[in-house]
Amino acid sequence: MKRNATATKARIFAAAADEFAQYGIAGARVDRIAKSAQANKAQIYEYFGPKEILFENVLEHELLRLITEVRTPEKSDDIPEFVGKAFDFHIAHPNLVKLLHWEALYFGNKRVPGEIGRTAFYKERSERLGEVLAGSSDELTLDPRHLHFILVSIATSWFSMPQLARFHLNEDAFSEQALAEQRRHIIEITSRILQ
Repeated sequence: MKRNATATKARIFAAAADEFAQYGIAGARVDRIAKSAQANKAQIYEYFGPKEILFENVLEHELLRLITEVRTPEKSDDIPEFVGKAFDFHIAHPNLVKLLHWEALYFGNKRVPGEIGRTAFYKERSERLGEVLAGSSDELTLDPRHLHFILVSIATSWFSMPQLARFHLNEDAFSEQALAEQRRHIIEITSRILQ
């Protein structure tokens, strides 16, 4: 019985991630999630609570996966590849950027669920980036908080505004060649920022 509940929860979670990525918090429908997960609405509410809590859990899961897979670099020479790895992560996991955009549209400039923990994480990651830069021979006057935000933006903008990427290329921005070229460019741009 426990194994079936675990499998059902996993199906609900995967279906919810896709539903929220496509429709956002307000537009997502629990009945569609249930149908896609081969579950029923009562199970969704029993396992996860209301739709907003389910969204929060899905987003937290995606962010945790990013944190686990894309570690802060140990030395300044590794920072450009760190941005490249973040880009690779978003190729493999396209829902995260969409979920963050839907969160921004839904909450605006108001506090979001989990904000205290997420703020602490970005503070820690920015401070670590500052330590890495301080250990390099280069004299950089960049505030690590702003630098980290810029690096995140460089790594994610291709996925957050795919239409702009397509307009610039006038071709499929998600072809293997286009993605490889963009990855090369973001690594080179990051290297130049840090010079």
